[in-house]
Amino acid sequence: MIIGDPAALFPIFPGLKELIGLYKDLDEEASRFKKAAALDCLKFCKKCCTPDKAQIEASVFECLPLSIHLWKRGKAESYLQRIASDGEKNLCVLYSADHSPSPASGCKHYPWRPLLCRLFGFSAVLDKHGHPRIALCRTIKDADPQIEDRINQKIARELRPMIIPHWARQASSLNPHLGQERHPINQAVRLALEKVGLQLHLLQNGGEKGRGAGQEDSKENPAENRSY
Repeated sequence: MIIGDPAALFPIFPGLKELIGLYKDLDEEASRFKKAAALDCLKFCKKCCTPDKAQIEASVFECLPLSIHLWKRGKAESYLQRIASDGEKNLCVLYSADHSPSPASGCKHYPWRPLLCRLFGFSAVLDKHGHPRIALCRTIKDADPQIEDRINQKIARELRPMIIPHWARQASSLNPHLGQERHPINQAVRLALEKVGLQLHLLQNGGEKGRGAGQEDSKENPAENRSY
């Protein structure tokens, strides 16, 4: 199934349009912060994509833009099959295990990645006194042991960081039903693909429209019952 205009799904999933706008704002904030902090990923690193998939968590809501993108490109069913057949593998289903140092490896749908993947390595947490502290990845800290102190000094003076809990609350509040509970990444992607697939099935077959996210759970989902 390939979809046409993704905007047809905006009334069905409350907050979806706003989430896409939030991701745009977040990416702009990340670019601003990286430039001001003189911070960036190590070239072709990709280590943050390769922990056990259970360590990378996302809500179903965060994965809706990705799911719509995959249905639009006609790739959704192949990803559902991969998730079903690769249950024992530990990597995120979006990750390409090509070990060559090239931009083609890594996340295959990077512009559509969920919230944690956008925040990781360039955002801050609050310490016990409520002060923001940069949360860098181990690889960057090992490559430059002084970088954490330098950035925290800039934050203490004037640099405005991205606070992880603030962005997470903004995202989840847009759709509390689908945005509060977090799942291992492959499970979140699967659930989002199934929910979007069901709504597309209803829309294309003249079924009930605009029922809202979560209200479809009592209906039979063709994707959930497909035999792989």
